[in-house]
Amino acid sequence: MAVRVRAGVPAAVLSRALGSIARAQGCAYRDATWNPRRIVHRPLSRVPENTIKFVVGLLLTSFGCFWGAEGAGVDWPGDELSLLAVIAFFGLVSLVLVRALRRKRTILVTAGAEA
Repeated sequence: MAVRVRAGVPAAVLSRALGSIARAQGCAYRDATWNPRRIVHRPLSRVPENTIKFVVGLLLTSFGCFWGAEGAGVDWPGDELSLLAVIAFFGLVSLVLVRALRRKRTILVTAGAEA
């Protein structure tokens, strides 16, 4: 944008005009970055918090294991596609452990109720 300064235009008028343009651009940027959050918020608010934590932990563990092994020099069969197998493996193991712990907790709770 080219700005021409005319003789006799007070600096305050010029700075206000440029300031309002900058504010408008800032608002446009803010709205562009906030809209995806508004779009994603409603569907994600329906998902239980513990489920989100479980999935995030699963992904962090899987990616960490994959990249750690790759950094140590492991050549994965199928390169990045093997990451899906790592996620599936950790997901299966963690679901089995969660069910086992729930069963153990149920047994302990019912045994405590009988005593």
